Amino acid sequence: MLDHDAIIKAYPDCVQITDADGAFKSDGSGGLIKIELDQSLIDAARVELNKLNYRYQRASRSGYISLSDQLDQLYHDIDAGKFGADAKTGSWFVGITSVKNAYPKPS
Repeated sequence: MLDHDAIIKAYPDCVQITDADGAFKSDGSGGLIKIELDQSLIDAARVELNKLNYRYQRASRSGYISLSDQLDQLYHDIDAGKFGADAKTGSWFVGITSVKNAYPKPS
């Protein structure tokens, strides 16, 4: 089975992947061209994706809420007109500040 996420990271122009047929990019006129996959590029992309996943999991365990929830907080703060100094009273800023205070960045 192909590692679809790693292939997409390694080949950003990839538009279609099937386990049976491989990965394809657009030929520019509606057709597809098969991508000759280089396993070392896919493996390197997998390492990078695993690092990103580790950072996300670590942040989740340290008190950060999900990115989608953070973006929702930001949306509501902006919708409520929380700009400039007033932004520091918004739910996103207050939530992030409490996490940053609880889990300070190591020096």
